[in-house]
Parts: sequence; C-alpha cells; structure tokens
Amino acid sequence: MWAAHLQVIQDELFLDKQGGGYFNTPGEDPSVLLRVKEDYDGAEPSGNSVAAINLIRLSSIFDAAKSDGYKCNVEHLLAVFQTRLRELGIALPLMCCAADMLSVPSRKQVVLVGNKESTEFRDMVAAAFSTYDPNRTVIQIDPRNTEEMGFWESNNAIIAQMARSSPPEKPAVAHVCQDFKCSPPVTSADALRVLLNKTVAAATSSAAA
Repeated sequence: MWAAHLQVIQDELFLDKQGGGYFNTPGEDPSVLLRVKEDYDGAEPSGNSVAAINLIRLSSIFDAAKSDGYKCNVEHLLAVFQTRLRELGIALPLMCCAADMLSVPSRKQVVLVGNKESTEFRDMVAAAFSTYDPNRTVIQIDPRNTEEMGFWESNNAIIAQMARSSPPEKPAVAHVCQDFKCSPPVTSADALRVLLNKTVAAATSSAAA
C-alpha cells in the first residue's frame, strides 16, 4: 500500500529519531543551518499535523505489531507539541483533531471488496465518504489483484480473509467494522449509507450519555 511506503520514506527523510516530530527539511543541504519543526496549521496544515493523522489511520488498519508501532510514533509526536497544544491549541487545529482521534478507544474500518472499476464499487466508495467521521478509515481491496492480496496477507490477515470470502459474483461488498469486529456485509451503496448513519448515530448517543 503506497500510504505505508510513503510513511517509511517520510520517516527516513524527516523524522527526528531522538527528539520526536518531523523536520521541514531532510538535513542533507549544508546551506540549511537550522532544521525546524513546523508547529502552525494555517491555510496549509503543518507536516507534523498531517503526519499525526496519517499515523493514526495507519495504526487502525494493520495487525497488532505494526499498529502499536504507529501508535507509539504518534504519541511521541504529540508529546513533542503538548505545550503548544495546551497553551495555544488554536494554532494547531489539525493536530488537535489527531489528539482527539487518538483518544477514541476503538476505531472504525469500512472494508470495500470488489472490482474497483465497476460502477457498484465506485458507488460504494462515494457512500463510504458521504458522511464525515474522522474515526473511520476506508480500505479498498480487489481480490483479483495478487499484489494487493499479498500485501494484506502480510499485514492484516483479517482483511485478506474478507477479500477471499467475498462472493465473486458481487462487484462490490462492504464490511463495516469496529476494531475489525464487523457487522454482516452489505452489497449496495444505499445499504452502506444506512449502516454508516446508524454507527454515527450510535456514537453520538454514546458520547452524549
């Protein structure tokens, strides 16, 4: 998955392995005398805030060993900026969102299995993103793609099993999960919307209680 590979590259080039957080520059240019860590989300969010969101999302889709590694990295990142967040959180709104996402005890996954080129699958993707939920991660997999299947077999056997067990005659199947404890699969975009709306309503009721 390119997102995981991209995170590896970011860590190699920009991660402060001792102090935590990400520098703005890779440190290879001798003319750059001071490497800084951006701590302001303006019209363009800071790299550290975006990285925090990415790490949390990645932690929610991998098996336990890799998930724990991503969580450790984001906890370290947020600790670097904790004073800034407490004293002037308005300067880092996206990082505040990341801190809130990390505090949620369990995350949601929507696993879409099928032919990514089909109209049905594309409708499913649109339905998955039709409501805003920062604690939801959408995973798309085509069981006919051997590279994708190999990736998930190595990184999350549950997702690979969902893909293998998906009815081949169905162009799109959706699984809505909470820490990969999943409801029965649905096969239409409308059914997926209904299911997602129920999970949002349940989460809202739980938070208000």
